[in-house]
Amino acid sequence: MPSSIEMLNAIKNHLKQNSQTAGKTAMQIRLELAESAKRLQQLPDISAEKADMNGLQGEWVNACKDHNPEDRRKVILYFHGGGFISGSCEVYRDLAARISAASGAPVLTVEYRLAPEHVYPAANDDCYSAYCRLLETGLQPENIILGGDSVGATLALMTMITLRESGEGSRLQRSCSLRMAISFTSTASPMTARLNWTPQGAGRGTGESCGITSAAMPVSLLRCSLRLSSACMGCRRC
Repeated sequence: MPSSIEMLNAIKNHLKQNSQTAGKTAMQIRLELAESAKRLQQLPDISAEKADMNGLQGEWVNACKDHNPEDRRKVILYFHGGGFISGSCEVYRDLAARISAASGAPVLTVEYRLAPEHVYPAANDDCYSAYCRLLETGLQPENIILGGDSVGATLALMTMITLRESGEGSRLQRSCSLRMAISFTSTASPMTARLNWTPQGAGRGTGESCGITSAAMPVSLLRCSLRLSSACMGCRRC
């Protein structure tokens, strides 16, 4: 059993070795992410339409076969990843299209406010507002799937908690969160393998260096709409 000091030193070394953003500004990270997204192979025959939700910007992406842009009876509200400081609807358009194609539903991505220009709870407020806006359009809670990847999955959970804390938990019926890939086969050391379970390890650099592209994301998870039970919405553990 490693000591606390050994664990702390291992964490520091792990982060130093795997950090791809050290010394870079938020703007540099955003630009690099945008450039990486341009190199992804795009799905053909998709529609992307800007969405204005009372001043909050987003994008409708639809890659369903024989899709009708006006047919939004069932939708996926998706929050992008990016460590709260990067990511955008444009960067995530290809992933949103793949999710749409796999699920058979249009996807709404959200341009939530980013740090450091906007501090907590700006991003959470925007995601919550986007969900409420969908309800205002007449969509029923059971026809909205809430999801995201990485920090976007965190925002999806935060939106659920906000609904629960405001007494509106019954307005949320379905959710699905996607995670970034975690290595279970690290051979560097047992300590490094353990660190792959930590938030720091799971959130380390993505993209070509890790062999992760939007095509590799487990979009099939969205074939199953996970219904939140009343017990889950009523518990006080999260």
